[in-house]
Amino acid sequence: MCHCWKRKTVNEIDFILSNSPKTVTNVEVISNVKFFSDHRLVRATITVKPPKKSRKNFKNTNSTPKTIEETNSYLKKLTELLETLDKLSTDVQTYYNQLENIILDSLKTQQLTEIKTHKILSEETKLLINRRTELIKTKNKDKEMKNELSRLYKTTHKSIKKDYANYRYNIISKNLEKFRSIKRAHKELTTHKTWIHNLNHVTEETKTRKNVLIHATNFYRNLYKKNNKTITENQINNELKTNTVLPIDEEEVYTHIKQLKNEKSPGPDGISNEVIKMGAPVLLHHLTKVFNMILNTETVPKKWPISLLSSTYKLFASIILKRITQEIDNAQPIEQAGFRSGYSTMDHIQTIEQIIEKYREFNRPLYVAFIDYSKAFDSISHNSIWNALSSLKIDQKYINIIKNLYENSTSKVKMETSGELFKIERGVRQGDPLSPKFFIAVLQDIFSKINWDQKGILLNGKYLNHLRFADDIAILAETPKDLEEMVTTLDHESKKVGLDMNTSKTKIMTNHYKRPIQVNGQQIEYVDSYIYLGKQVSFNVNSNLEEVKRRITLTWKKFWSLKEILKGNYSLHMKKIVMDTSIMPCLLYGCQTWVFTKEIKQKIKKTQKAMERSILRIRKIHKVRSEVIRKKTKFTDALKHALTIRWQWAGHIARYTDRRWTIETTKWKGPSGIRNTGRPKQRWADDIVQVAGRDWIEQSKDREKWKWLEEAYTQIGVHSQK
Repeated sequence: MCHCWKRKTVNEIDFILSNSPKTVTNVEVISNVKFFSDHRLVRATITVKPPKKSRKNFKNTNSTPKTIEETNSYLKKLTELLETLDKLSTDVQTYYNQLENIILDSLKTQQLTEIKTHKILSEETKLLINRRTELIKTKNKDKEMKNELSRLYKTTHKSIKKDYANYRYNIISKNLEKFRSIKRAHKELTTHKTWIHNLNHVTEETKTRKNVLIHATNFYRNLYKKNNKTITENQINNELKTNTVLPIDEEEVYTHIKQLKNEKSPGPDGISNEVIKMGAPVLLHHLTKVFNMILNTETVPKKWPISLLSSTYKLFASIILKRITQEIDNAQPIEQAGFRSGYSTMDHIQTIEQIIEKYREFNRPLYVAFIDYSKAFDSISHNSIWNALSSLKIDQKYINIIKNLYENSTSKVKMETSGELFKIERGVRQGDPLSPKFFIAVLQDIFSKINWDQKGILLNGKYLNHLRFADDIAILAETPKDLEEMVTTLDHESKKVGLDMNTSKTKIMTNHYKRPIQVNGQQIEYVDSYIYLGKQVSFNVNSNLEEVKRRITLTWKKFWSLKEILKGNYSLHMKKIVMDTSIMPCLLYGCQTWVFTKEIKQKIKKTQKAMERSILRIRKIHKVRSEVIRKKTKFTDALKHALTIRWQWAGHIARYTDRRWTIETTKWKGPSGIRNTGRPKQRWADDIVQVAGRDWIEQSKDREKWKWLEEAYTQIGVHSQK
């Protein structure tokens, strides 16, 4: 509105109309304006809150057929469009583009079921909300209306809260019952992803979205920038065999299509694994054809080098991986347990624990260095990958295809807008099926150039000087001088391929004098314990007890993070699933290598009993016997389960035939030395010997007998702590 200043009486001539009075925060009259007017202007300040952009909106818009009708429609259209593709005889890029467009067109032409919004609120709650809205809009409310509105605020709030709780309950129950997964439930319940509001950039804090994007782009550009100062570029042998590559057949492609995992993010083309799996009967011939075209021409589609990997590329990469895995694995020594079939973290945890146990028993000095690399997977040079693959006699055709992918590899940071494109000049590609094998191949190439003969610890006539699990490396020596030489040599060779040793995170552990050890002029820190592959190792005589206490602390943290279920109104069956899938693995990780003393057994039992009482809301003052509680919960006994796992693990390693360090250190009697006087500390194998005898390794070869002895072992173990 505006006021007329000439009249004696003030009249409202003009108005500002709004159907949302709450958005108007201020109204004021402006007298002084810079242009002639016979009106005094009225200005209203209106707050306009833009809709928040959810990260969910950045998902690919291409949907996956969900019903039988949609799937049939997709396959029908796909079949029709693919008939024209057979007539084309073009280059890889054109053929791939047409195949991609046909798949996308087949998805677009059908009427896909719209994603249903989650119905959280009940009809009763909606009626309450409508009535509340109606009363809010009513003018000149009487006392009865005001009282009703006051009651409605409370009632509606409680009803919404109840409906949301019921919705969460149903989603969690469904995923626990169907998939035994709390992770899937939390993923389904997540409605948004929190944005990065600011970044700490050097000395300043970046807050604007534009600057966050710029600084993030610069960070990753520098991270993946080639480091020419330290990396040695060797001449690659391009004369390797190229005539032994067999064409890819349809059966091979179909085998790998079946192995594609569902519910994975699609690449930039928007084609998901589900779409490929559904269309496999029709797509199989054409995918095989384009893969063979790539194999023959050694060229790849332009979209494949993009860091956000497409499902089609992952399918092709998995086929190549299967073909080169044997050559890479055959070159790996028994010291490497990472990314290898038949190996696990337990192999190296068992090895390091047996070495520590026996060196401690015989009072022999031992030095162990735990190596840490800075951003290992993002740092190795691309040239080192080709050198490693060439040294393994991988066919040059495969190397050329992989080189084309890496040499044209690009990436960009994507927020609500995209940053500048930058080249990936080093590191292995994240999410690529080939990357883990490439990394261990490069690492093996490093160690093949290192001469550590007569270094390390002498074990059954052989020297063990290091253990590897991917980039987690432990170096062993009996003197600090040897250890310093070994670490320095490894650092020198690692730099040639772009790996930088992080001296601040690299640690040394010993049971002897702590002599200063330096690498590149920086002193390496000594520690009393170290978390190696998820388990705390130490020379302390109570190291097992300390590890069990640590695991109990972690388990209670896990327990309280899941209190919504474990302390909520869920059935005991649901709670048992959570205990079996989340709590028990957290508590018993690494139990295969524990020495089960009476104190450790008691702690495991007490922890589980305390959790059961907490779940049932039974306090100690209620004096309810543990047997009664267990009968009600029907939970798996943690101690018995741990002993069962340990017995099975003992039989498993005893049946190894490849002479890996896991069984070699277990059979080893120990280094030459002098034991302490008095009763020795309980060893890992003592309770196994008690049940199966000193020839337990031979006994384990008979699986039926070993299974029969398992029951005796667990019964003795459970009841011996009483």
